[in-house]
Amino acid sequence: RVEMQRKSMDQEYSILLGNREVGKESFNGEESDFSATFLPLTEKMSLLENFLAEENFPEFEAALEEVLEALSGFKRHSMYALEIYYGVGKMFISFINKKNIRPQLASGIRLMELFDPGSFSGWRQAAGYFRKLTGAIREVCRISNENAVAGISERTKAYILSHLSEDLSLTCIGQAMGFNPVYLSRVFRQTEGSGLREYIEKCRMDMAEKMIVGSRMKIYEVAQKCGYQNTAYFIKIFRAHFGMTPQECRERVSNLP
Repeated sequence: RVEMQRKSMDQEYSILLGNREVGKESFNGEESDFSATFLPLTEKMSLLENFLAEENFPEFEAALEEVLEALSGFKRHSMYALEIYYGVGKMFISFINKKNIRPQLASGIRLMELFDPGSFSGWRQAAGYFRKLTGAIREVCRISNENAVAGISERTKAYILSHLSEDLSLTCIGQAMGFNPVYLSRVFRQTEGSGLREYIEKCRMDMAEKMIVGSRMKIYEVAQKCGYQNTAYFIKIFRAHFGMTPQECRERVSNLP
C-alpha cells in the first residue's frame, strides 16, 4: 500500500521534478508555472506527514528529498518556496511537539530556524538544514524506542520474579503486561539475549536451590512454591541445572563441616 502511494505521488509530482527551468522563469518575481504543480506538492506533503507519524524514516527521507530538491531550485524571494518551507517546518514542529522531543533535539541542532527561513543564505541551505534535522529526529526516535523496549523487558522480569509460583505461560504474561505474547517474546529475547522460558526456568531454579538449602520444606512443597505441580518434572529440571537431585543438594549442604 505504501509503495502504491509513493508511485502515485511520484507520478503526480513528476512535472515539478522534471522541470528544472521552473526556478528561472519569473512573473512579477515569482515562478509563472509553479501554481499548476502546487496541488501535487500538497498531496506529497500529506504523505510525508503520514510517513513521519509512523516513523517510517526510509520512505519519509526519500519523499522529503524530492521536495527539498525542488525547494533548492527556486529564487530567493519566491513566495511558493516560502510556502514549501513553512509546510515542511510545520510538519516537523507538530511531530516534535507530539513526541515531546524538543529537549533532546535542542542539544544538537538549533530549532529556531524552523520559524525563520530568512536566517539562511538561500533555499539550498534551508534544504540542508531540513536534512540535518531529519537525521537528528531519527536518532532521537531510535534511542527513545530502544529505551521503551528495555523498559518493557525490565517490567516483564519484575512480574516474573513476583509470580514464580503461578502460571507463567507466555499467554498469561502477555495478558498481565498488556502486550501481544509473540511481540513480548521477541522484545524480551532482543534485549536479554535469551527467551522468556529460559529466564523463567533459571529464576525458578535459583529460588528452588535457596529453599532446598535454607529450609526444611519437603521437596514437593518446594516444587509447588516454584511453580511446578509435577514433582518428578521439578526434580528432572533441578538435576539438569545443578547436576544433582534436590535431596542430594540438601544432603551435601548438611554434610559440610
